[in-house]
Amino acid sequence: MEISRVRDLLRDVEGLSGIWFGVLRMDYSREWAACLFAKRAEPKLVVGGDEATGFDVSAYSLMLRLGRDAIESKRLAGMIFEGVRRVVVDGGFIRPFYGAAVCLGADKNGVFEYQVDFEVFQKRV
Repeated sequence: MEISRVRDLLRDVEGLSGIWFGVLRMDYSREWAACLFAKRAEPKLVVGGDEATGFDVSAYSLMLRLGRDAIESKRLAGMIFEGVRRVVVDGGFIRPFYGAAVCLGADKNGVFEYQVDFEVFQKRV
């Protein structure tokens, strides 16, 4: 799945609407920002069945900058993580790598950063 399509699916996730949302480039000058990066993943093979069936799998990282308030940023990161888990993909689904957003700590300006890693499974047609 193209990275721009994944970003479009995530735009309506609660907590992401209204903040700057980039692809492949984070704006570190902003206190509130999100950016989607493609991750390199091991190819997944379908065992058995027809050759053309199964899922195409793409891996992504969603980087988040969620302000200077530690408690509020943790709450928002959890809300965004749950929203990403519930995104509906036509003919597929999203599976996070971890059970929660990963806190990367605060940058030199005190802005808390989080990361949500996930895979998008899309049924082959």
